Amino acid sequence: MPLPSYLISASLLVCEKVLHEKDGVTSAIRIVDIFPVPPQLPLPPGMVLPPEILNIPMVQAYALLQVRAEAGHQEEHTLEFKIIKTGGEIATVAEAKARFQSQIEGAPGGLTVNAQLNIAVKRFGTCILCVHMDGEEIARTPFTLIQQKPDVGQVI
Repeated sequence: MPLPSYLISASLLVCEKVLHEKDGVTSAIRIVDIFPVPPQLPLPPGMVLPPEILNIPMVQAYALLQVRAEAGHQEEHTLEFKIIKTGGEIATVAEAKARFQSQIEGAPGGLTVNAQLNIAVKRFGTCILCVHMDGEEIARTPFTLIQQKPDVGQVI
């Protein structure tokens, strides 16, 4: 996908954790693209969930976006993180406003944004995480949700 003319690069990762170091550096921990989804545990006998609480397995992950722009570009932009689910549905999972910055005059500006992804798993398969800047897609990456096999001896 072509990037807007002021952008140099856009990188998108899905990982298990994001650390923000004291020196301002962001670290992606355990970069992954396959997420085992734990089996849905049956409710104890007689327990009924209220309708507003869904008994759906969840996966938590983080998206880490790093974008670089031409030197001097310091405008604020709107970002949308969207997931194209296995069935084709599209859901916006996070939104942010961010401004390009550079600590060195004449060097390309950058922005780093991380978003927590809480994914309700209704269907297994491959999803696509997309990032839109001012309504235009700038990055995408796939990740796959698979059913986790119960451990031997585990009671479900």
